[in-house]
Amino acid sequence: FFLRVHHLDYAEFTGDEGFTYVFTRDSISEMAAKTVALIEPHPLGSYVIQKAWAEAAGTNAFGFRYSSVYFGMLGCALMWPLAKRLRLDVAGRLLPLACVGFLAANAYAVYYSREVRMYAMLVAFSLLSTYLMLRLLKAPNKLLWLGYVLAAACGLYMHYYAALALVAQNLFALGHLLS
Repeated sequence: FFLRVHHLDYAEFTGDEGFTYVFTRDSISEMAAKTVALIEPHPLGSYVIQKAWAEAAGTNAFGFRYSSVYFGMLGCALMWPLAKRLRLDVAGRLLPLACVGFLAANAYAVYYSREVRMYAMLVAFSLLSTYLMLRLLKAPNKLLWLGYVLAAACGLYMHYYAALALVAQNLFALGHLLS
């Protein structure tokens, strides 16, 4: 947490953050129209979340960037149950703790958890959908399916690269079901 919030408001917005700031000042319908008109390469989902966050927390550097901090910390929190679900706890709690530690201190993860963009959201939703997919393989039920579909859809609305996580999840599930 400290790595993500320390001097969070120290630097001015980067070019991408400035774009996000300007983009989220419009209404959702205007953002949707601009997404098409500007051929924006990212889906609208993260902008909608960041717009709502800015309306609640403000548009100063700390408040606006804190949405990414939140999703970065959520990703770290989701790493623990995912590591346990992957049976990385066979040797005790050390390996899941190491997984959380690596994500928490990873320079790229920290950097993108401090920038007002969709990357921390992408990681959080990808980890959540992976965790739910693994739970579905063990004991499928409607609530888990709903959670998985929502997490996967949210990931796709954050960034199109979430499709890569979904392909990997489906290949894993197929391998699991065929074995």
